[in-house]
Amino acid sequence: MCSNVQRFITRCTVKQNCIAIAEMPNQQLLLLFLLPLLLLLLHPGNAQNPNPKLCSPDDQLSLLKFKSGVSDNTTTKALSTWRPARDCCFHWKGVRCNLTTGAVTSLKLHCSQGLKLQGALSPALGFLPSLRVLELVGCKHINGTIPRNLQRLTQLQQLVLDDNNLEGELPSLLHRLSSLKNLSLSNNRLAGEIPRSLGTLLTLQSLDLSHNNFSGFIPKSIANLPALQNLDLSFNAFTGHLPVSFKKGLPALNSIDLSYNNLTLRTIPSWILHRKNLSDVNLAGLNLTGNLPEFPPNSTLRSLNVSNNEIRGEIPRNISNLQELETLDLSKNKIASRIPSTLRLVEGLQVLDVSYNRLVGPIPRRLEMLKSLARVNFRNNRLCGRIPHGEFFSKRSARVYANNLCLCGLPLKPCSNIIP
Repeated sequence: MCSNVQRFITRCTVKQNCIAIAEMPNQQLLLLFLLPLLLLLLHPGNAQNPNPKLCSPDDQLSLLKFKSGVSDNTTTKALSTWRPARDCCFHWKGVRCNLTTGAVTSLKLHCSQGLKLQGALSPALGFLPSLRVLELVGCKHINGTIPRNLQRLTQLQQLVLDDNNLEGELPSLLHRLSSLKNLSLSNNRLAGEIPRSLGTLLTLQSLDLSHNNFSGFIPKSIANLPALQNLDLSFNAFTGHLPVSFKKGLPALNSIDLSYNNLTLRTIPSWILHRKNLSDVNLAGLNLTGNLPEFPPNSTLRSLNVSNNEIRGEIPRNISNLQELETLDLSKNKIASRIPSTLRLVEGLQVLDVSYNRLVGPIPRRLEMLKSLARVNFRNNRLCGRIPHGEFFSKRSARVYANNLCLCGLPLKPCSNIIP
C-alpha cells in the first residue's frame, strides 16, 4: 500500500493540481494524511524522549545556581520541587515560563507563604534574559547586596524585594532596566544615596524605597519620570529640600509619602495640595511648622496625613473643599482652634484623627451628618461640651475622648445642665 501511496503522491504533484485526490479510495486517503504523523512518532529522537522538556536549559541552570546559594529551612522543603529531572516550567514552585519558547518569565517566592529561605541573591539571576517579574518577599534571612548582574534583565517589569535583610547601596546600573514599571525595595537595610540615573527609567510607575537607611538629597532627576504614579521614600534619612523640579515634574503622580525623614520642608509645599490627580499625601514626622494652608477647590485628595509635626494655627473652614477626602490625620501637632463645622461637608470622610493638639470648643454636632465615619480620635485636646448624640459617636470607646477639658455625654459621664 505504501508503494501505491507513493505513486499517487507523485502523480498528484504532477497532474491537474491534485484533482485526483477525490478519486482515491478512502483507505488510501486516510493513510495519506496520517503518514506524516506516523513518521513523526517513529522518529528516533522521539522514541528516546517521548516527553521533551519545555524549560530552557540555560534558564534552568541559572535557577539551580540561585538555589545552591540559599537553604530552604521549611518542613515542606518547597524548593525541593526544583529538581533537574522535572520541567521547571510546570513543576518548580514560583516559576513561570513562556509556553512557546520555554524561557523563564517570572520568579515569585514569598516567605510569608511558608518559605524560610536563608542565604544571598545569586548573580545567576541576571542570566534569565526573558524574566519580566522577580519577586522575593518576606525572607528575613536573605541578606547581602543586590547583584549588579540584575542590570542585564532588560525585559524586567517588576522588581520586588520587600521585607528581606538586604544591605549595601542601590546599584547605579539599575537604570539599564529599561522596561521596569515597579521597583519596590521596602523594609531592608539598604543605605547610601539614590542614584541620579534612576531618573532615566521612563516606564517606571511605582518607586518604593521606604523603611531603609537611604540618606543624602532626593535627586531632582526623579522629577523626570513621566509615568511615575506612586512615590514612597518614607522612614529613611533623606536630608535637604524637596527638589524644585518636583513642582512641575511628575505629571502622573498619584501618591507621595515622604514621612519620617530629615528633610527641611519647613511648611507644607503648596504645590502638593494644588496638584491635580494627587490623591494620597503623607508628610508625617517632618518637623513641619507654620499653619495649614488654604485648601483649593476641586481637590482630588483622598488621604492627607500631616501628623507628628509642629503645625500651629487653625483648621481652615474651607477644608470643605476636600470633597474626595476619606482620611484626615492632623494628630500630634499644636493646632489651636475650634473644629470647623464645615467639616460636615466632607461627606465621604471615614477616618478623622485630631488627637494631641490644642483644639478648643465642642465637637460640632453636625459631624453626625458624616455617615461614612468609621474611626475618630479627639483625645488630648482642650475640647469642652456635649459629645454628639449620634449612635456612632456615643458608641466609641471613651479613650478617643480622654484627656480633654470638659467633654461629657456618652460614652463619658452625663452632662450637667449648664453644658449646652
